Amino acid sequence: MGKEQKVRVDLHVHVDGKLTKENVIKCLIKAEQDKVQKLCLLEHSHLDVLAPVVEVLKDGNLRDYYSGELILGCEYDTMIDAHHINKDGTNYDGFISHILSYYNLEDALKLYKNKILHNRNFKKDYKHDYKELITILNKLDKSGDVEKPSMKELKSIGEPHIIKDLRVWICKNEGRKAQYRKLLNTDDSVLDYPSDFIRKMSQDPKGPLFYKPSFVPYASELFKILRKEAKSAKIVLAHPAYMHVVFTKENYLETMMSYENNIDVKTFDGIEVCYYFNTKKEQDFLEKYADKRHFIKTAGSDSIKVDGEMYYIHDGVKYYFVPELGNALGTAFDIKNVTIKKQGDKKIIETKNGGSPLVVDKNLFEDIKVDVVSAFEMLKKKKLKH
Repeated sequence: MGKEQKVRVDLHVHVDGKLTKENVIKCLIKAEQDKVQKLCLLEHSHLDVLAPVVEVLKDGNLRDYYSGELILGCEYDTMIDAHHINKDGTNYDGFISHILSYYNLEDALKLYKNKILHNRNFKKDYKHDYKELITILNKLDKSGDVEKPSMKELKSIGEPHIIKDLRVWICKNEGRKAQYRKLLNTDDSVLDYPSDFIRKMSQDPKGPLFYKPSFVPYASELFKILRKEAKSAKIVLAHPAYMHVVFTKENYLETMMSYENNIDVKTFDGIEVCYYFNTKKEQDFLEKYADKRHFIKTAGSDSIKVDGEMYYIHDGVKYYFVPELGNALGTAFDIKNVTIKKQGDKKIIETKNGGSPLVVDKNLFEDIKVDVVSAFEMLKKKKLKH
């Protein structure tokens, strides 16, 4: 494809903080400033972001904030149940995988209103997961001497994941931290790093805190439900290169692609080829892999704090940066298109010349993009609460 067919996009943006109309507008303005021409605002395992997006569409003034194309979607945490043995003998059943899905407005509203897959009951889910967690901790604690958190203590922390709440609670007290280092057979390099703690403690079937969260479907269920309930759905494997923190890239792809032989519905339509974490080598590999399978290719920054900081890890060192929507840090780092400054103990990354843009075919998702005029006419008659 020639350069003239490529446009700057960000199809993987998490709304910062509470899912409010004001925060959605903040994301739209940021996307406009960063010259993003296709945008998807989404969250993990629920479509609640649809409600504030709909409020903006109902007002009929979306174009006051954002001039590009708006796509609707969701990022699902799913549990792998491929029952597939990779060439090197590995099996990833029980691990958590991230799968993206994009829809037209009609299907998104249907899924949201009918509470299909997306609408988590946070209170009920938290109670279920707390019970699972305490049962596991009691089994690990043979002597019964280790302090356990109350559900009220954990919920008050307010992280979006109970295991993250647990980590924060553990680290608040040095004596408690020493207890849990021993109980969980771990060290501070895991306790002090939220993503590592989640993956090594609860998302690895051999991890000491492993359990199936109540809101996480099996991947095979996800494919079947989406294909039945959302005819417009485009199902995309999220950031496969990023998943190397748990899997080898080739084995992970082999496992996830094996679903097409195991279930009787279509599985993936595409792969998130361009991602903020990817190196150039990883991106080139995924480009070729997607082309070989005739997959659509998507791109996303996975931005979480549009006006705050995220971090990027390179050779074991953590670098902080303010997200630029539509920008890939990994490839920018790769080609030395970054400057690094020290700010106290922090190392701060800034990209030069706008960094490496996330680009896709300009026609991608043309069939499911939100038609702003039609959406306004349809939605002003509808009620939608969140």
